[in-house]
Amino acid sequence: MKHVVLLVLFATAVMPAATRTAAAQKHAFEVASIKPNSSNSPASAAFLNGRFIATNAPLQVMLGLAYRSNGRPFYQIIGGPNWIASAGYDVDAKTADSRPVPVQEASQMLQSLLEERFQLKVHSETRDLPVYHLVVSSRGKLKSSEDQTPVSVESTTQARTLDRSGEPPRGSYRVAQDPSPGGTLTLRGAALSPSAVANMLERFVSRPVRDETGLQGLFDLELHFIRQVLGTTSSIGQPDAPLQDPSGQSIFSAIQEQLGLKLESSTGPVEVLVIDSVQKPTEN
Repeated sequence: MKHVVLLVLFATAVMPAATRTAAAQKHAFEVASIKPNSSNSPASAAFLNGRFIATNAPLQVMLGLAYRSNGRPFYQIIGGPNWIASAGYDVDAKTADSRPVPVQEASQMLQSLLEERFQLKVHSETRDLPVYHLVVSSRGKLKSSEDQTPVSVESTTQARTLDRSGEPPRGSYRVAQDPSPGGTLTLRGAALSPSAVANMLERFVSRPVRDETGLQGLFDLELHFIRQVLGTTSSIGQPDAPLQDPSGQSIFSAIQEQLGLKLESSTGPVEVLVIDSVQKPTEN
């Protein structure tokens, strides 16, 4: 699976879990270009002021932006050929007037685009799958935010970027990577609730993470770890892969030693996105 260096995610719920191809009268982009990208450039995907722009992004990444369950991306995607995680695409999709588009509408536009151009058909269902429970290991290591003012979900953009400078906005996080091969990732979060911390960690462990800490309030954090190659669409529920750099600290040990938290393996009901059929798009 491609290493994604930029993925903009929104905290607002998009639509209830249901058969996605049956939704009527979805919003759609006015014009869209999709082209294969065979380079080794980092993958990126984002909604920006009425546009959806992706560079070398696999379909699997775009699915996470288009289809959501309870406001969270589907990280458990089942079915489909191997190329949905390996083949990159450049996408430039625009609305008629480039107006700012609400999150729900933008996601539905992306659904329409993927369903039309990739001949995509999907549905959601609940399965009993591996999950992680986030629990407290050592109290006092997680730093409480000085400002405990609640963060508005409606106005907060949950973002993950390779921005090495500045602090993340309240209610969001940023991740920077050392440019050397297998370099350390530095993850900084600001004013995150325990459930938001759990949601954030999901992006790095390829399993749903459930908040079982019992903690209250908002927290700032900084976490340093080596990226692992974890589960993909074809390996849901399989053991985690070895570290790319065995000398580095895994996210699992980093969470425990640096944050005083722990990820405990368990199983539970998980809503998954099932690919019924998909085809590679024809080049523009």
